Parts: sequence; structure tokens; C-alpha cells
Amino acid sequence: MPQGGTGPPIPGVDLKPGGRSGLSPDWFAMQNGLPAAPVATSPGNMSSLSASKEGMTATTENRIAAPASSPGPLLESEHFNGKSIDEVLAEPWCRNCNSAVTGTFCSACGQARISERLSFRKLIGEIPGRFLNLERGLLHTAVSLFRRPGAMARDYVYGQRKKYVNPLGYFVFGATLQLISFWFSGPLLRETMARSVDEAIARGAIRPDDLEKLNSVFKPDFVTGITDTYMVAIAQSYTYAALLFFALPFAVFLRLLQGAAGSRYRLAEHMVFSSYVVAQVLIITAFTTPVVFRFGSTAQAASGPLIYLAYAGYAQSGFYPKSLTHISLTLVALLASMVIFFASIIGIFFVSLVVHALQNGR
Repeated sequence: MPQGGTGPPIPGVDLKPGGRSGLSPDWFAMQNGLPAAPVATSPGNMSSLSASKEGMTATTENRIAAPASSPGPLLESEHFNGKSIDEVLAEPWCRNCNSAVTGTFCSACGQARISERLSFRKLIGEIPGRFLNLERGLLHTAVSLFRRPGAMARDYVYGQRKKYVNPLGYFVFGATLQLISFWFSGPLLRETMARSVDEAIARGAIRPDDLEKLNSVFKPDFVTGITDTYMVAIAQSYTYAALLFFALPFAVFLRLLQGAAGSRYRLAEHMVFSSYVVAQVLIITAFTTPVVFRFGSTAQAASGPLIYLAYAGYAQSGFYPKSLTHISLTLVALLASMVIFFASIIGIFFVSLVVHALQNGR
């Protein structure tokens, strides 16, 4: 049926081009058998009324089937109107485009119908189909995590997933960029390490004969050997260790602390937030690391935690309530998980040192 003023007027319905139908009280009165406001009749508009009423269902069925329960044209956190996740997922609307869904997939945008809350099994199961989502998701996810990170993570939990990369897949992408950054920073790291050793010798912290012994253990020399060992430890840490010893503990601490403060998110739903936060900071630091390295190892070691704290505090307000209490709980959870992560890096580093020494001692 023609829309936007190109066809006969429909009593009670204002069809706006490119938007949702604005329904007047007369339309709801007609649907419920109630008396409507008087309409001036003439032979012309009576025929228009009859033809329009016959085509009404076909024209507006998918857009106004249950207007009172629709979450809005875009499913963003401010449109949930205080509804729980279960209440939103029970509604027969596509979480991605807000069209009515009657089958397994949305006929308008193709997103699968989502009626159950996230679990770890579902979160992992979504990785193959949403890994990098080059259709729109990768760039859109990265931009959204700068503009509205907490709200975007909440939208994902509430079912809006077609336009975003899976959080675990996005974490893998961020870790990969971080590894590439460290690889390019290798020569600069060796230079920084050599300067630190020279400063230690000048202070008397390392004696020349001790350095000779270290050079005999680490091949081809101490500086190169210790730098390569550190790079191996970092590579291992940012593949599986960061997920197991950082993102997952962060989600567990959020579940405990935010849950005690009233949050009803499940552990897998906290994991969505923690994975996006850790992944985005990995991407940020992948670009800042080569620059910060030039200011020394101390600056490099301090910049990472500060970026994590600043970004997590910024992101949490869209996912959790925006209050000093909830911000503090998020930062405490982050600090606790950072302790676990740094302990894992130190552990991996010393194991790598032992392996390197044994290999060169043979």
C-alpha cells in the first residue's frame, strides 16, 4: 500500500515515511470495538476507508503488531524502561532491528531469534559466526566501545548481537594486535634493557664479573637472552593467560561484588563486559606501547594499569548503575584481577628463564 501521503488517508493512522507508525486513539478504538471519534463521511472517503481497512493488516502487521511492548526503534540500554533481561527476551521482537519475529530468524535483518539468556556455552558457541563479523561489526564494535562501551555491552547481553563482534572473538583480536605491537617493539625493548643494565652497573647493583657470568648463561648475551625470554612470556600471557587469568577473574570478582550490591547479571553476562573492557584496552595499549617504551620500562609498566583503571571506570556506568559505589566496586574487581594477571606473567617469565637457562646449559 502506498505510504508517505501518496495514497488515500487511513483514519486513525499516521504513516510516517522511513519511521514507525504513529497510532491515534481512534485506531486502538477500532481494534477493540470501542466507539471512535466521529469521522466526516462522503462517498469518496467511505470507499477509501473500506479499501484502507482491508489492506491495514498486510501493511502494518510487522511494525505495529504489539506497539505497547516494543522496546523502541533501536534496542539501546535507555529504551529498556526498567525491564529485566528475561522480560525483554520474552518479547516477540528482533533485538537487532525491532521487527516482529515469528520464526527462528528475523525476516528483516537475519539475526537469530534470541529468547534465552547468555551462558558460557552460548557465548563460546557464538564465536564461529561472530568472530570478526566483517560485514559491519568489527569497526562498529571498536567505535561503540569508545563512545558507549558499557551500554554496548549491555545491549549485547539484552540480545542485540548481529552488529557486534562476539566479546571473546574481540578479545582474540585485541590480543593479536598487542602481540604484533610487542613484536615491532622488540628492538626498542632490547635498547631499553641494555640501558637499564648499564645504569645498574654504574650504580654498582651489577658487578662486571656478575654480568660475565650472566652472559655465559644467556645466549648470545644477557640483554638479548632476557629480552627474548620476556617477549616469550608476554606472548604466552596475551594468548591464553590474559583470558584465564585476567578477563575471567575480572568477571568473577564483578559477579561477587556487583552481585552483592544488587546486580542480577549472570557470570557469563559479566564476562561480556570484562572481555570487551580488556580487549579494548589491549587495542589501545597496542598503539601506545611503542611510544611509552621510549620513556623507559617504568613508564611502560605504569601506563598499562592506569589505562585499565581509567577505561573501566568510564565503561562501567552504562552496564552497571552510575554511582560512586558501583564505580568503586568495578575498580576493586579490576585491581584484584590485575594482581592475578601480573602474578601469572611473573610465573610464566621465571619458567621461561629456567627453560632458557637449561637449554643453553646443555
